[in-house]
Amino acid sequence: GRLSLVHPKFAGVDYGELTPFVVLEVIVDNVKESVTVSSCEATDGDIHRVWFLLEHKWFETLISKDAPYPYPQTKLSVLRFFSLWNQAAAQLMIMLKPDVYHCMDYHAA
Repeated sequence: GRLSLVHPKFAGVDYGELTPFVVLEVIVDNVKESVTVSSCEATDGDIHRVWFLLEHKWFETLISKDAPYPYPQTKLSVLRFFSLWNQAAAQLMIMLKPDVYHCMDYHAA
């Protein structure tokens, strides 16, 4: 089966060769934002894993590999981050229709 993993693309991380997948359009505070989605794949036994990496300036400036959760939760920029993330992840899941997926939880959104 296929396991789809959805993650933000952190600045300064070498992800190796990525394949362009789609550009998603979402609205945050009445402003259209574009989220670029790239992918990479690997198969291990019967499991085919596909990573979908979401790229946007807010992901690069508000989070990092060492601090994957934006802080503080009450800042307007963080609320915009969560709105962008949730909409982009939802659009991607609608497109993919995966059987199983892993998505950064960001449950505080």
